[in-house]
Amino acid sequence: MNYGQLKTLVEFYIHRNDLAALWDSFTEQARERIGKDARLLAMESKAVITLTDKAGALPADFAEARSVMQAATFGKEALQYLDRQAFENRARTFSSGFSAYTIDGLTIEAGKAADIDLYYYAKPAALVADGDTNTVLTAYPNLYVFAVLMYAHNAVQDYESEQVATDRYLSELTAANDADEMARRSGDAPTMIAR
Repeated sequence: MNYGQLKTLVEFYIHRNDLAALWDSFTEQARERIGKDARLLAMESKAVITLTDKAGALPADFAEARSVMQAATFGKEALQYLDRQAFENRARTFSSGFSAYTIDGLTIEAGKAADIDLYYYAKPAALVADGDTNTVLTAYPNLYVFAVLMYAHNAVQDYESEQVATDRYLSELTAANDADEMARRSGDAPTMIAR
């Protein structure tokens, strides 16, 4: 599915074609919501971050860290996440470096100066042109459909339909997260079950 097809389908469900000026807003709100709620295989990404003074910028599409690895004496080692206060306490104790990281806003900071491999969940790419798509829209189109419908129904003050769309969104979200979690454990490709 692409952005143009998504708009056509949502217009069909909402029984309105006078919301063209608001599509970008509805879709951006849906994208942000999916980026916060979903943890899907289609959202997994990796970045190598070069650190300066043990800190580096997170990728622009960063949603949540899955794991952080750093060069060690024998290969790579996983770094432990610490909140800011615990990280600063450890930094005072181990001035020569330690195997941990913290995230503060759009910056990641590590206990050692070596570059890091960041495995993370990326926010879905923005949809602008009708032919645009992203990995989540391709893999789970209904997740996008019901997320956009939530915001469209809210905009036209159809709160009953908004609640139905929200319930369907949450159902699609649970099904997508469950299917991907099962695929992670089994090694099979995720498949959606029609409801």
